[in-house]
Formats: sequence, structure tokens, C-alpha cells
Amino acid sequence: MVKTNQTAIIIPADTLYPFETLQDAVIEHTRKKSGLTWLVTTNPGENAQNTGRILVNPEDRTILYALENVESDFYEEILLRFDRLIPATSVGVVIANRNFYVSKYEQFIKQNDVCGVVDLYRSFIPWLISTGEVIYSHDIGQPAPDLGTPDRLDQFGWS
Repeated sequence: MVKTNQTAIIIPADTLYPFETLQDAVIEHTRKKSGLTWLVTTNPGENAQNTGRILVNPEDRTILYALENVESDFYEEILLRFDRLIPATSVGVVIANRNFYVSKYEQFIKQNDVCGVVDLYRSFIPWLISTGEVIYSHDIGQPAPDLGTPDRLDQFGWS
């Protein structure tokens, strides 16, 4: 028997994620009956990648734009046009309802004729947003440093 309301939590292995914030994020995801919640921070700390490239609606905390791979002038234009949006930074963690994720991923593959690797943050989630799907954010309010390069590892004395 397959459960219909399974929840998946995707956590990148190269992120110093503050796990004490995860329980609140899962509770909020469940309360909102969200198909997908992208964890972000409005306090990314030093040397964060793509700082402020996720734009959040302050009223309901939905993500309106995921601009990680767009030109900086377009990003600035959107910020000027929509000055009430909250700029946030991805911490790489995603909470998803299994059925929602699988069905939408299958749609994505069919509509985009994909063969190969799909980037969750630069391709799939922005596509979901562009189709009108409601994607919630959860602000952890603190840094979650990405350790994915030797320079970043050096900053924490781990190389």
C-alpha cells in the first residue's frame, strides 16, 4: 500500500544547515498543506551565493520569483517594480509532498523534453512558479553556509 501524503525533505550535503529550525519548517509546510516549501533566509551571512535572488510575497510568504540564474539588470528591474517583495536567499532545503512532487516532475520532463540532469533550484522550482503553482517559503532567519567549494571550506577551517 502506498501512502498518499508522504513528505520528503531534501537537504544538500554541502550546507551547514541549522537543523534546530527544521521542525518549525515542517510544521508550517504541513499546516499550509503545501505541495512544496522552499527554505530561505533573509539573513544569509557573508559570501552567500545568489543573495536575495528569491523574491517572496510578504503577505502570504509565497515565492513569486526565483531569479538565481538571471541577469542582474533584470533582477534590479523586478525589485524596482515590486518594491514590497522580500529578497531572500535559498538555503538549499526543500520540503515536498511526494505526490505533488512526482506528478509535477513528470509534467516538467514531458513539457521540457529533458534528457539528463535537472537542477532543482535553477530549473524545476522556477518552472513550477512560472506555471502558477503556489510555492511557499519558510525563512530560517539565519545563515546556512554552502561549503561546496574549497574556498568555502577554508572559511570554516575544514580543508
